[in-house]
Amino acid sequence: MIQPSPPRPGGSQWILAFLIGFSLVAFISLISLVQVTSSSAGSRLLANTVAMIADIDAALPGIETSLRESAEQGAQDPITVPNFPIPVQIARDEALTITGVDLRDRILTTSGDALYNDGVSVWANADSDARQQIGRRSTAGAVRLGIGLVGDTQHTVFLVLAVVAGLATLVFAATLAMQLSTLRRLVTLGAIVTASAVPALLVALLVRVALPSLGGGQFTDDLVDIAVDAESVAVRNFLIVSLLGFAVGAAGFAGMSMDTRAEQAA
Repeated sequence: MIQPSPPRPGGSQWILAFLIGFSLVAFISLISLVQVTSSSAGSRLLANTVAMIADIDAALPGIETSLRESAEQGAQDPITVPNFPIPVQIARDEALTITGVDLRDRILTTSGDALYNDGVSVWANADSDARQQIGRRSTAGAVRLGIGLVGDTQHTVFLVLAVVAGLATLVFAATLAMQLSTLRRLVTLGAIVTASAVPALLVALLVRVALPSLGGGQFTDDLVDIAVDAESVAVRNFLIVSLLGFAVGAAGFAGMSMDTRAEQAA
């Protein structure tokens, strides 16, 4: 017996497919921002940015000497790390002994946490000379602007938007699924997810590959490395969703093929 051809998608289904794809890409992009701006990842990213702009490795010997002198001569406790653009306080007794990698890690960890929680307002509040030094670098000024995009408040905003986009995707997908048979749902939704995520993945990969070409000096190279790390999160997320969409669509297609063979055999 010849089976009637399944109905072709109507205009409303094409609109739903577009809305699913659009909201899904927005959801994945926002989830990537949520991950990049989380407390641990955001503070680490900001700490790396501080290390780059302040040139911590070159400045560390001078900071170490000045810190020890301040601890030996002053009665202040805790001691504020001198010649550094972000206020970092260390107990006086510890300031007399902390050196090298331990001091570097303490400065960067505290700086990253401060920027994440309080924003750029903490930048260059500790030392006027440090403020002038950073002000000479025009690129650093742009980076300082970017720092404002990573923080606890921004993380919350991205999270709320991601939830909204995720719920919208589910609503659109459920509405479309109710108009299709079980296996056709898998094929259609899998195809929509794949068709939406793969182009976004290619764009993210293109940006990821193109970023290193923007380097042109140690400072810019370090900045590019930080951007590449952040962009890699989006690449990973879009890749996972692309593979998931392909797997769902393939499973639905395999099921439909088995049903077709079973009907032909009957």
